[in-house]
Amino acid sequence: MQILGDSNAVLKDLTEIAEAEIMDRERELYPLVTTDLEASDQAYVKIPIQTKVAFPTLFDGEGEDTSTEVAAVPEYNMATYMLRLGFGSDLMRESKAYSMASKTQEGTLSAKQFTSYMFTQNLFANGGNKASTTASGGTAWDGKQFYVPSNATTGAHFWANSKNGIVNSIAGTGTTIPALWADLQSAVALLGTFLDNQGRLLNPNVAYGPTKLLIQCPMALAAPFHNLLHAGFIPVAAPVTTSGTAAVTGSGPGSLFNGIADIFADGYLDANSTSRWYLHYVGMPQRPFVFGESYPLQGRALGFGTEYETRTNRVAIVLKHRFLLGNYRFDRSIRVG
Repeated sequence: MQILGDSNAVLKDLTEIAEAEIMDRERELYPLVTTDLEASDQAYVKIPIQTKVAFPTLFDGEGEDTSTEVAAVPEYNMATYMLRLGFGSDLMRESKAYSMASKTQEGTLSAKQFTSYMFTQNLFANGGNKASTTASGGTAWDGKQFYVPSNATTGAHFWANSKNGIVNSIAGTGTTIPALWADLQSAVALLGTFLDNQGRLLNPNVAYGPTKLLIQCPMALAAPFHNLLHAGFIPVAAPVTTSGTAAVTGSGPGSLFNGIADIFADGYLDANSTSRWYLHYVGMPQRPFVFGESYPLQGRALGFGTEYETRTNRVAIVLKHRFLLGNYRFDRSIRVG
């Protein structure tokens, strides 16, 4: 008769490592830019899109419903994702699996980051982060590409068939700190001037601040944006003549910008473009994208004596997460570059 106490203890230790890593939440991208949907126990979720901004009207003896009609009802489908970390049963029994602790920890860390990876791949890398303007960032609820530049053949977004076109992709002027500051101002100005079908502001409270604006940029722009948002000053360069005097008058931003926005450097963007970045307005309850989960990331052990071990001569730690991600408010995200 064989006693499996030691090998079971090893598997238990590895399981606890996975569970501890799940509980230790790192800063992730998707919670910062998504509206959290009540999606538990639902295979799909539908969200009605309002026709106009809810706005008071003159009361003339009988009230009037405001913003009760819908322009579209997009549907978001759940999907299940799984990571299985497998170990040989004999290796575990011989108590040589402790060296697998770091593998288990890094595997769990990858499972935690997978949702943010899916967000970038599905909503940006699939067209939204490429130079082509034919399929940018997937499709919005109005059937058009999510990021619409001014020269797009499909035309601008229109909030509930209004005449107020919404163009949420602009060309960047450069990657220097002054250029990034100029482009940031242009993007904020766009966010603050988008109108609904009755000419009312869709983002009336847009303002600078780390709880209002999030910059999602490639790693190549992490240092310039960090200097822009957190440096004590922004150096201004100007050509110098052979006599040591400035050839032209220096110009550029001259104020402190600490705290005007939050920043998330996303290395998945660099593969397609090292100069394209995104500004997300996250200061309202409805954010540019939506997220919902049937259940959060969870870990389970397929241990000794299970059917899995009998069939495969292996034991495993299984990590599962069921969630949905989708495009939502195109008027609250700007693509730059």
